Amino acid sequence: MFAKFRKIMLLCVFVVSVAMGQDRIGVHQYDKMLFSPSIEQKDFSNTYTSEIIPLVENKSKSLSGAVFGYLPDWEYLNGAAAYFKYDLLTHIACFDFAATTQGTISNPSGWPWTGVINSAHLKGVKIIMCITNFSGNEIHTIITNESVKQAFFANVVSRIQAYNMDGVNIDFESLNSADRGTVINSFMTELTNYVHTNLPGKEVSFAGPAVNWSGWNFTGLAASCDYIFIMGYDFFGSWSSTSGPSAPLYGGNYNISNTVLSQYASVVNTIPEKLILGVPYFGTHFITTGENPGSSVTSYVGSPRFSSCYPGSQTYGYLWHSTYKVPWYKYQDGDSWHQVFFDDDSSLGLKYDLAISKNLKGIGMWALGYDSGRQELWNLISARFGGSFQPVPAVPNYISVINNSPTSIKIKTELPSYASGIRVYLSKDDGVTYKDSLNFLSGDITINNLIENQMYLIKIKAFNISGTSDFSETFAICPQSIEAKVLIVNGFDRIISSDNTRDYIKIYGKALAENLFTYNFDCANNEAVYLNHINLDDYYSVIWILGEESTADETFNTLEQAAVKSFLSGTNKSFLVSGSEIGWDLGRSASSSVSDLDFYNNYLKATYYADAPENNSSTYYTINTDANTTVGNFGSFNYDDGTHGMYNTEWPDAIKPNGSNSLFVFSGVNTSLGQAGISYDGSYRLIYCSFPIETVYPEAIRNSLIYSLMTWLVYPTDVKEENLQVTTFELAQNYPNPFNPNTTIAYQLPSSSKVTLKVYDVLGKEVALLVNDYQNAGKHTVNFNASNFSSGLYFAKISAGNFVKTIKMSLVK
Repeated sequence: MFAKFRKIMLLCVFVVSVAMGQDRIGVHQYDKMLFSPSIEQKDFSNTYTSEIIPLVENKSKSLSGAVFGYLPDWEYLNGAAAYFKYDLLTHIACFDFAATTQGTISNPSGWPWTGVINSAHLKGVKIIMCITNFSGNEIHTIITNESVKQAFFANVVSRIQAYNMDGVNIDFESLNSADRGTVINSFMTELTNYVHTNLPGKEVSFAGPAVNWSGWNFTGLAASCDYIFIMGYDFFGSWSSTSGPSAPLYGGNYNISNTVLSQYASVVNTIPEKLILGVPYFGTHFITTGENPGSSVTSYVGSPRFSSCYPGSQTYGYLWHSTYKVPWYKYQDGDSWHQVFFDDDSSLGLKYDLAISKNLKGIGMWALGYDSGRQELWNLISARFGGSFQPVPAVPNYISVINNSPTSIKIKTELPSYASGIRVYLSKDDGVTYKDSLNFLSGDITINNLIENQMYLIKIKAFNISGTSDFSETFAICPQSIEAKVLIVNGFDRIISSDNTRDYIKIYGKALAENLFTYNFDCANNEAVYLNHINLDDYYSVIWILGEESTADETFNTLEQAAVKSFLSGTNKSFLVSGSEIGWDLGRSASSSVSDLDFYNNYLKATYYADAPENNSSTYYTINTDANTTVGNFGSFNYDDGTHGMYNTEWPDAIKPNGSNSLFVFSGVNTSLGQAGISYDGSYRLIYCSFPIETVYPEAIRNSLIYSLMTWLVYPTDVKEENLQVTTFELAQNYPNPFNPNTTIAYQLPSSSKVTLKVYDVLGKEVALLVNDYQNAGKHTVNFNASNFSSGLYFAKISAGNFVKTIKMSLVK
């Protein structure tokens, strides 16, 4: 998250400006206010770097038209470029270099984007500097004041030279009426001549509106520069009184067809090669009074990205609007209806066909990264402009991996569009060496001949004759004879630079596989849950991983909430969930929905207090066990600040118990200002941590924490399960561990045995005899009170028949 509170203030200003009747705000400006890094993070330098290579101009591009994508700095910082298909791009417009009334230009955050620029240039993709300003009065000064204008021109050329860029795109929006037409066209003519004179071969373009509301001369504008990027979106938005899509192909008075065939008709009919049709990789989300498109709008939720819209349509039901020619979906929340309209490969394909039929220069999108690595929109570009015989398939959407027998597992997934089959990659323990020889022609997969009790890590791809999809997230499984009663769910989909490795199930799986002998585990992604391909009710306990998942991708959508509610209504159920943004997403009374607040307050048993302890991000990384908790003493531990091999959790929510108890607190923060974790022991058991448990380090502390938390959650349920037959001897790790001064040691006997359980110090001296008796078959526990012992390492050793095992225990006072 970047400067959340700053963004809230900006959005409030935006709402007021719209209410006062000012010009509609476009999505470029709207998203910049929402997502752009704070001004303090911006780099205003003009430093030359010799690391940037020039464009490889002779690199052949097989595309039949231009493909021009805006890359905002927030998507660059989120690592979106890792998913780019450079062979399917001709231009990347780096957003945004903000222009001032002095003629100066700032750099985007994180600039220079050397890796992206060099990767693009090696593939023959041009890098364009996108210069912005969204104030009519400021733009007036820039384009009419001669000294400012000349300073601006000089800075454009010097900036292009400094970073080996290939042109400039002017994104000036909200122009004063008097400046549209002759004034802006003259400015663009001067800028184009200046750039062409000083930097021959460099491109100059303009981001033009979809509709000529008044004053524009699009023919003159096209003549004044190399080409226009038509912002073919924002037909419905935050200002709308009725619901509809951002980019309808038909319908109403204004739509994409009207833009191309009427608004820009004179350009299309004379110089169509100077037009790029821009399309949205985002949608519109309205709360409405009715369920049908065109209903009265109660409020505008936002502009969700394709990466969340498409899964949402699979969750709530994919609908097609026959007039607008776009997909949409709806769902009910209390008395209100939610309607989400968006564009996918079907609707964008129709828009691309229009651009092709009119011989436009090409197409473009706002914005690169809004597909978050999904393949569908790249496949469409390949099919329409790349001449690909068959697009490579997308990553399978839902995936679950479940125990089938002591030597086999089942994988349930889908065959995505264009896929011929699924390729399964298996690794034993390390997740480094994968065997990739397992190909299947359906999504219902059984893998046999595995080793009992062996930990396996699993990734999958879809494949066809053209290639393979990207990898799925990593799953973990441990084939056992014991039926799996714990389900691990990965719900962390948010892309944040390279932080999200999508392999966190293995962290929890390893902790369980090493320590828990009572229950085995299955695993799934959250899509498998809300698409009803796996049932939470089949399990005693669920671990839900949310990392830094937040509002854009939803921590718990309404179907996930319903599944969790159903699960918690069962008998002897328990739930472990952690994530830094759950409260921010679900618990804010001013912005979260009624159902979100109900779920957060009454099922997660928490109250949201602040976005970070004392509202200070990147400050608190040490957790203490609350002295009053009855769950156990877990001591103090740390979670990652980005330097310990996981990822930096800058904004861990400060939360408070709501009918529950405080479990963890932030070190150095008064508990009246919120805690770091809560526990609940009522009709179900719950532990909710506002820091991602997977970021706790080192690994031994993290494994012990996961094991100890799960033991509190699960073990009491196990004791009640009299019909579970014990078939092996076992001594479990004590819980909690580290401990002070009490800890519980659990063990099991498959038959009546003489048992001795002793505790030794590091010198091998016996310090306690806990058990010395014949005991019946079954599961047993014993308490070890170390109040009279000093801090240090101790060993518990069990002897039962021929079975002998020792565990390490850490006493911390």
